[in-house]
Amino acid sequence: MKKERKTVLRACILTMLMAMPVTGVWAAEDYPLSGDKIGGEYHIEGRNNAIFFRQSRDVEAVADVIISNTEAADGDTTNDTTRSIIGATDGSNKVFTLDMKGHSLISGDYGSFVNLTNGSHNKIIVKNAKNIVSTSHLSNDIHATGTGHVISLEAAEDIRLTREDTIEDKYPIIYWGGDNDLSLSAGNNIVMNNKDDVVMVYVEKQGKAHLVAGNDIIFNSDGRSNEVNGHQAVIHIEAGRDIIHYQNHENSNPVYYLGDETKAHVKAGHDLIIDSLYSTNLFNVKDGSSADVVAGNDIIFKVKTLALTPSAYSMYNSNLSLQSRNFFSNAQRTLRTRDDSQLTVRADHDLIFDTPGAIDELSMIAVNARSTADVSAGHDMVLKIGVAAPNVHVDTGGKANLTAGNDMMLSTAGKEAGNPLEANLYADNGTITVKVIDGTLSISNDGAVGAYADNGGSITLEGPVVMDVGTGAAAANDGTILFKGPLTLHSTDTALRAVDGGVIHVDAADTEKYIDGNVVAQGGTVSIDLNKVGSYLNGTTSVSDGTASALERAAVADSRTGTLNLTLGNGTVWNVTGDSSLTSLTNNGVVNMTDSSRTGQEVTAKALSGTGTLAMDLDWLSNQGTKGATANSDYLTVTDSATGMQALVSDPTVMNLDKMAVNDRLYVVELNNSDAVLTSPIQQRNVNKGHLYDYLIGLTHETTGDTTDWYFGSVASVESNVVPAAVVQNRTLFDLATNMDTLNKRLGEARYADGEDSGMWARWTYRHLGRDSYDGHSNRFELGFDGVDQRDDGSTLRQGLSFSYLKSRTSFDEGNGKYKGYTGSFYRTWLGQKGHYLDVVGRIGKINGEGTTRLFDGDESKSSFGTWYQQASVEWGRKKALNNRWYIEPQSQLQYTHINGYDFRTNDGVGQDFDSVHSFIGRLGFRLGKDLDAHTSWYFKADILHEFAGNRTFDLSSVDGLERLRFDKTDHDTWYDVGAGITAELSHDRSLWFEFERTFNGSYGRDWELNAGMTWRFH
Repeated sequence: MKKERKTVLRACILTMLMAMPVTGVWAAEDYPLSGDKIGGEYHIEGRNNAIFFRQSRDVEAVADVIISNTEAADGDTTNDTTRSIIGATDGSNKVFTLDMKGHSLISGDYGSFVNLTNGSHNKIIVKNAKNIVSTSHLSNDIHATGTGHVISLEAAEDIRLTREDTIEDKYPIIYWGGDNDLSLSAGNNIVMNNKDDVVMVYVEKQGKAHLVAGNDIIFNSDGRSNEVNGHQAVIHIEAGRDIIHYQNHENSNPVYYLGDETKAHVKAGHDLIIDSLYSTNLFNVKDGSSADVVAGNDIIFKVKTLALTPSAYSMYNSNLSLQSRNFFSNAQRTLRTRDDSQLTVRADHDLIFDTPGAIDELSMIAVNARSTADVSAGHDMVLKIGVAAPNVHVDTGGKANLTAGNDMMLSTAGKEAGNPLEANLYADNGTITVKVIDGTLSISNDGAVGAYADNGGSITLEGPVVMDVGTGAAAANDGTILFKGPLTLHSTDTALRAVDGGVIHVDAADTEKYIDGNVVAQGGTVSIDLNKVGSYLNGTTSVSDGTASALERAAVADSRTGTLNLTLGNGTVWNVTGDSSLTSLTNNGVVNMTDSSRTGQEVTAKALSGTGTLAMDLDWLSNQGTKGATANSDYLTVTDSATGMQALVSDPTVMNLDKMAVNDRLYVVELNNSDAVLTSPIQQRNVNKGHLYDYLIGLTHETTGDTTDWYFGSVASVESNVVPAAVVQNRTLFDLATNMDTLNKRLGEARYADGEDSGMWARWTYRHLGRDSYDGHSNRFELGFDGVDQRDDGSTLRQGLSFSYLKSRTSFDEGNGKYKGYTGSFYRTWLGQKGHYLDVVGRIGKINGEGTTRLFDGDESKSSFGTWYQQASVEWGRKKALNNRWYIEPQSQLQYTHINGYDFRTNDGVGQDFDSVHSFIGRLGFRLGKDLDAHTSWYFKADILHEFAGNRTFDLSSVDGLERLRFDKTDHDTWYDVGAGITAELSHDRSLWFEFERTFNGSYGRDWELNAGMTWRFH
């Protein structure tokens, strides 16, 4: 109910009552009144009491009673005693009862309303009143001294007590002293107005005061004094609906001042509202006192001018309890308790302390000197302050316990991370416990610390925590901070900082933790356990004792050295953002040292364990064999012990391993006293030009004493491509030199041509080379001349010469070759009269080759070589006619080839030394054909061939001669061919032939050959 409505209501009631007619003539000139009936309007002049009883009396009202007096009733300069409307002095066991019979009682404006002075066990009872209204200037409206007295005022509607303004500050509106009992009971409202500067309700010396209203109790004060003041008192204030305190002075004293073991109970059926112009103690409970404040709906603290004074304050072994459905306050410091006291606040629904603030470093909740504050909200709790000051500050053994059933939000405008008096939570040799049961604890500021524990103080955060702060948690001087639930921490400065014995634990089991910011243990202890999949730490770690560089400090065995332990579980990651040091790293997740700028970072730990992954930026061009981090290459050092297994991963495309020489080392990890194993799938094959072996760059290690260095270096040798290329080139040359020619390929059926004249012949041979180790093709052109000698026995002897030119190309996995061959032949062929023939051929030739080998790195090795060969061949066969112009011709042949040895070097210095080779090939075969007419025939052929010798030996050597390989190739191969041909005489002096041959089995599985030739005879 607003103040304006109350003022209007008061004016209306007074106007109504004053306008009522007087029923009967009760005005008297002699006072005090002595009759047993009373009613009407009374005006008292001078220093007289309206009713003064010396013995028990019962008085009834027959009408509304209006009693007025003059200023003289307040006393004078020589006599400070007052005159009362109803009163008694001294004596004992007297009872005055005024039964208002439903009428109203109005008194004022001077002197006291009801007054019992001295004496004992006297009673004033005003009952059955409709309204009771009293106005005073200097004197108490209600006053009692002595002992055992009772004053009871009962109104069906309102009780109104008003102190008018005066130039003198005199006595409280209600003064209740001694072991006396006061009861004010209103069916509707109790309203007290203070236009002066006096205490409104003052109870002391074992006094008991009970103010009970069926509707509202309203205190409206324009003065600076207390509205309720108790010393060794019992005060009970209870309203069916609202209790409202208006404190309108710009520099007021506490609204409730309860001291000297006072016991107070304040209960509002609906709202308790304290509306103060100045930030003062709304409740000040001290010196062993206790106050129990309950509101069925809301407790509302409204302050217009903010100051450092706490709204609810218990101190010096006192107890203050505030309970409501909701609790709202805009005071900067709403709660404080100190010196062995208790402060309990319980909001069954929401508790919201939201203030713009006015004073930096002044906390909303303060707990000092072994006191305890228990603050809880059934649903949400909001502590929000608009200046750089804590939400909660405890010190000197104080304890603060904050609990929210759902969400809790702690917000401050603190900016300075180095100032604990700007932190959201500050425990300085005190204890703070913050708990959310089914929600999230949100902590935010503008750059300050979220939780700061100092000088042995401790802070425990239970339930999910979300921080958006400068520094998440700071523990100093043996302070302790415990995170007992999930944590999401976004910091702009440092996520966690423990210094000088401070301890921070972020290791709750099976909880998500998302931490953005650096972690520092400078003579303190930080323990982080990321044990839920998806959890991460983005930032650096630093452990130190404050006297040496952080990166050296992990190895210092000193009691002053901080401790920083980090455990990464499966599916968690530490994204390292700079050089870091820590005590123990248990990695079962991922330590990710990579970043987009590829800046080299170094992590130093005393101990490493676990089975996890190390992701690192590595670059040979940056590292260049340095045991440490360089501009673009990371490094890990473990100083004391290492166990477990770590998989090392990096981006091989930017490691520049291809630029490493065979003896280069890219250092990545140094482990001391280690049986840990590092693995990596990264391998790089590098070419060592001029050598027979390429080298594989991979992850390996070397142990010297207690130190194991892990690095990327040469781990194995692989034959260079020049080795298989040399084998192929040697085989190709062998194949070209030992190719078996036959009489039929050379002359076809023209050898049987009639005539004695000499002639020439020419042929072209195309071969497709499809071997098991290479592919290619060749073209051979041959031109020959022979003469014919007809013997007397009917046989024919042909003798001739020929010259051939060969051009061939080959390709294989490692490169290609180009070959040219030049061959001169002498042959002698005997043709018997019964179809027999014997063909003897001698050849000498040279084959030159040029080889190109593609090295593994894309470069090339080139070679140029050549050698001579000699060959002799003997072929025998017989063409036997069958029926219907068919014929068959069995054949056999032996061919011997000698290939001279040769040696050469490739352009990059690889030496190749080929020994001479002997080849001896035998052939058995046949031709089955048919003469189509006297000039044309066709045939089918088949052969089996076998190499009886063909052993090839050769040596390869590196450019420096330190690498040598010797090869001994045995080609005792067997293969087959099939083919077909056609021969035609174009005229008596010219003939033409074609033959196709396909080879299979052995190493000749894909060879085929096409021959075409022509002869000319001279006449």
